[in-house]
Amino acid sequence: EACGERAQGKVVVRLSKYGDAHAAVEFKDNGKGIPEENRQTLFEPFASGKEKGIGLGLAIALTIVKEHNGNIDLETELGKGTLFRVVLPVHYKSE
Repeated sequence: EACGERAQGKVVVRLSKYGDAHAAVEFKDNGKGIPEENRQTLFEPFASGKEKGIGLGLAIALTIVKEHNGNIDLETELGKGTLFRVVLPVHYKSE
């Protein structure tokens, strides 16, 4: 769905260090991008740009990420694709 009908559509997932105390998981596609009018409500419950969608996925994902002191960033460009970046704090104990 992210890449629409593009035969060469792809989704790339990347894990990386993000600053000194965070990690990021990025999900990037080369799809159609998200229209401006949908960006404002993208993470709200029941907001969906799809005919068959109920619009809960991103709202639930953001709630879970925020419960772990993280955030979800969005970068999108029409005709070029979208990147969702899930940023979470890294907690570790050194012995």
